[in-house]
Amino acid sequence: MSTLGLRIKERRKAIGLTQSDLAGAELSSGMVSLIERDMTNPSLKTLEHLAKTLEVSVNYLLNQEEAELSGTEDAGVLLRKTEGLLRVGKHEEAQKMIDELDQTHIPASLKGRYLKLQGELAIERAEYGRAIDCLNNALLYLDSSVMDEYIDTFYHLAKSHLNASAFSKSIDVAMQGMLLLDSLPTNKNILLRLQLMYVQAYGYARLKSYEKAMEIIDDALDYMQKTNCFYNESLFRMLNGLAALYMKDYEKGIKHTKMALALFEENKQSEYVTGCMTNLGILLRESGDLNQSIDYLEQSVALAEQNDSQWNIVNSSLELATSYFRLNQWSEAKSLCERHIQKVDPEDALQVKMRLLLAQIEYEDKQYEQAKWWSDDALAIVERLDERQLLAKTLRVHAQILIEQHQERQAIEYLLRSNQIYENLL
Repeated sequence: MSTLGLRIKERRKAIGLTQSDLAGAELSSGMVSLIERDMTNPSLKTLEHLAKTLEVSVNYLLNQEEAELSGTEDAGVLLRKTEGLLRVGKHEEAQKMIDELDQTHIPASLKGRYLKLQGELAIERAEYGRAIDCLNNALLYLDSSVMDEYIDTFYHLAKSHLNASAFSKSIDVAMQGMLLLDSLPTNKNILLRLQLMYVQAYGYARLKSYEKAMEIIDDALDYMQKTNCFYNESLFRMLNGLAALYMKDYEKGIKHTKMALALFEENKQSEYVTGCMTNLGILLRESGDLNQSIDYLEQSVALAEQNDSQWNIVNSSLELATSYFRLNQWSEAKSLCERHIQKVDPEDALQVKMRLLLAQIEYEDKQYEQAKWWSDDALAIVERLDERQLLAKTLRVHAQILIEQHQERQAIEYLLRSNQIYENLL
């Protein structure tokens, strides 16, 4: 016959909780230890807290006879284990675990958590439409009094919209989560606040509202200093550097990108180091430091090749070629473009940018027929893409080439169309 303390301890271990997890805000881990060793008798209020956290009834804890868990409690165990697997990145195992549950037999009290977990797993599989459906439905079932879990669902929903390129929607959902956080009398969930702030900042940056993005990032960095919690500081600073690039605040962009690069290198996050070096190369180029730009971009290409990251190899090579072009090293720029142009998806924007750079190289070398051939090709591809700014630039380069070929009337038509696109983008 097991004791109360032993039943609590066995149940806690079965669902993967620590004594601190079980204690929560209501108890201390020391008190839980005393209860598990039967050195103190918990009050009814304490028993109710323990039973709720352990996802069993008070009667189950008090019953001195062995009893099987109810269907609700079985489902609770599986969900708790799924959450644990998800936390440590074992996504396939988590999916198998949750698939053991029959959705039609999940109690209403657990339906919200079940749908939230399905949504989070869908995010890991990049199935953002399914994730959005699951998370929206989870909000209908979740107990809004368990506020951290409720707001965390808003975060994952905002993240799903962000990954699905619904940037305005992602910002709206993240703002709802922030409003809920601000409504709490004592909110200590620092991590969740920073996660919601990053979604908002990234969404604004993608919408080209760079000033707003930088405002949120600066607030987030200040908040990190106040709370001594530096969650994703490197990503915040990298995004700040990009926003500053588009705001033409190159000094600020270089400062934050270098800080991000140092953090990524310290944490050995090579996939971000490559992108950071590329961004730094662009910032240095735009600030006029072409030699430093080339140095960072050459390192970026080498690291991308080391990691066998094809898209990053081509992207960094394109930026390196652009810096060579600005330094009037046309042959180096042309060689890089010709070496990598066939390695990109025919419908990728990188194809347009590379062909456009080749057109500009031939134009500067007064090879106007060859320049027009490249710009014709670039224009044909970009017309099929949803890249308005790139289309406007392509039209302008094409018009310059036509002027040199004495096709002024057609050139004016392209320039007018380019100007109209730029005006619509403002």
